[in-house]
Amino acid sequence: MKKTFSLLETILVIVIISILIAYFIPKAKKSLNFANSSQIKSELALIRNGILKKITKNRLLGEDITFNLDEESVQAQNSKLFSNILDFPLLSTNLSKKEIGRWIKISKNRYRIYFSQEGFLDYSYGNGVFKCLSDKELCEKYE
Repeated sequence: MKKTFSLLETILVIVIISILIAYFIPKAKKSLNFANSSQIKSELALIRNGILKKITKNRLLGEDITFNLDEESVQAQNSKLFSNILDFPLLSTNLSKKEIGRWIKISKNRYRIYFSQEGFLDYSYGNGVFKCLSDKELCEKYE
């Protein structure tokens, strides 16, 4: 005699799986957002540290302390941004792709990074300072 699952057992299993999925999907999304936030914070720290390191080196050598962060084109895909200050430059994206967690060179001294599909942070570089141009509250969240 073959034993099969009854309709009630099948429905019960589907309900339990649905409840588990409904619980874990928001947790996974929150985890992913936290990872993106941590990545942005660490890259900002690397960039700012690289700027200070380059300024200190140039002062010690008696060289000009004004420099560009990189020599890349504006809005170029997969270009190596911050190559003048970082040992391992960051790959860029462009405004049409808006890849989360990747930098975009907006102009000679302006950069943007997306932390969500629509949310982004704008930064500018001048006088040895990599400054956030976005909303103050948003800037503080990522610094």
